[in-house]
Amino acid sequence: MIALALSAPAAATIVRGRERTRVARARAFERELSSELLAQASGLDRLVAVLGGLADSLDGDRVLVQAAAEAIRLLDASDAVLLVTMADGISAPRTAATWPGSR
Repeated sequence: MIALALSAPAAATIVRGRERTRVARARAFERELSSELLAQASGLDRLVAVLGGLADSLDGDRVLVQAAAEAIRLLDASDAVLLVTMADGISAPRTAATWPGSR
């Protein structure tokens, strides 16, 4: 067995160094998380603005289609599905390709 003896000042220096490293990592994580949350908030603000503008037109189909399109963009999704309630009460799924006004 090999034993390593450190003086009290050397041991304290090592402990302080480790603590500084932990604090630096925590601060970096906090900055990254804050930046990510601000980006999400900005995206949600844009979505609310778009929906507000569309709601003024009172075109329900257009509002739903635009909301789903924005959600796809914000979430970086490949597609979205709208569930449309039919007159008989059955919900019919529609993918982006079959939305009213889609290309």
